[in-house]
Amino acid sequence: MKFADFVYCCCEQDQGIAVLTNATKICAEAIEKHKGKLVVKEAARAVSERDDKLFADTIEKLKLAGEEVDGDDDSEEEDNGMGDVDFTKAGAGAD
Repeated sequence: MKFADFVYCCCEQDQGIAVLTNATKICAEAIEKHKGKLVVKEAARAVSERDDKLFADTIEKLKLAGEEVDGDDDSEEEDNGMGDVDFTKAGAGAD
């Protein structure tokens, strides 16, 4: 599943919303041709500079929260073993 944000800068608020609404419709049609589905989480809307700042702050917080810290392991999988084996002692069934 992939996510995308559409951003369009325009001096005319109504024109900008219309362009994004049309782009969303065209994208949905193209995706549906390939048996996919586009889910619009939030309709096109005008935002203020304050909204932009809040969004940027939220993204920065998420980036910081996702950064690796000391002690994080680079590998995505842990090595699972059966523990230490002492080959110097004869085990069950050894003759």
